[in-house]
Amino acid sequence: MMAAAVKPSCAALTLLAALAAAPAALAQPAGSLWSQATRPGDREALAARQAGEWLNLLDLLPEPQRARLAPERADIDHESLRAEALAHFERALALRPDDPRALAAAAHLRERHNDLDGAARDAARSLELDPEGPAAQDAHFTLAVVHTWRGEHPAARDHYLALLRLPITGYLRSMVLGNLGDEFQALGDVGAAIDSYVACVTLRPGYALGWLGLAIARDRAHLDPAPDAAMAVRTASDDVRARMRALRMGPGFDPGALIDALSSEGVFYVPAYDRFYYQGVAHEAVARAWSAGNEFGVAPVASEADAHRRAAAVAWRRYLDGAAPDDPWRGRAEAHLRALGGAPR
Repeated sequence: MMAAAVKPSCAALTLLAALAAAPAALAQPAGSLWSQATRPGDREALAARQAGEWLNLLDLLPEPQRARLAPERADIDHESLRAEALAHFERALALRPDDPRALAAAAHLRERHNDLDGAARDAARSLELDPEGPAAQDAHFTLAVVHTWRGEHPAARDHYLALLRLPITGYLRSMVLGNLGDEFQALGDVGAAIDSYVACVTLRPGYALGWLGLAIARDRAHLDPAPDAAMAVRTASDDVRARMRALRMGPGFDPGALIDALSSEGVFYVPAYDRFYYQGVAHEAVARAWSAGNEFGVAPVASEADAHRRAAAVAWRRYLDGAAPDDPWRGRAEAHLRALGGAPR
């Protein structure tokens, strides 16, 4: 068997060429490539950043997998893991303030801790230092989320569009397209929102919240949301079933999984009362899934269907209570409530 040749990176080639061209390599000036590679603190900064990245990875892993890879971290909650990771990134930045990867990672964690000013500062600095490098996608994503939290939807939209121009994975692209659909809805452009959600679920057909976003955009455009809402029910149920199968558990069809997805980690709503529009559409879809003649071929359960219709009516009432008088979707919410037999307020 022949051994594969290992190609050194461009940076390594540059370093080798510089050393070969310098007869007095040991007496290079202070600003040389050698001195930059051996600055005091750089090794410690790299170790601190890598420790933070490792903790970020553990935070994302399912509990059983985390327990296998890092048993000493198996019982630590997510908030503690993130706080520990942020401390490592802050140590790295104290030693090397111009590291765009550490800045982008710290920005993400600051946003998770609701430090929006700190997140925006670090993410913007990361982009300034390396606008198209490995950290740029994290920095753009964090800035988009920060602007969404602040209700600055044009700026959030622009960061998502910039992110789509970078070479990102299909998984991340689908998530960005879904979030971009949310921004278009917030800006009142439901046509662009529908296009963005369609692109999202085309890339990732198993993304329940992408299907639900599409259903809501169609509903707000006075189109039939039911087929897309049914896909949201199906994909949420399938996702739970797949995860349970991995744990050797076997639940059957679970329409209510869509309701759980609405409050999963990382999901938030701006304005806050918009969550009730999502809940209203989702509960109506789950009620249809438990009704006679449902599109899933499962036995109807009248009590479940009735419970979700009542929950949908409560959600629509709460939406109307929170919405301003000139809210563009108030009429749609009132129509849903009337269809459920409740009187709009």
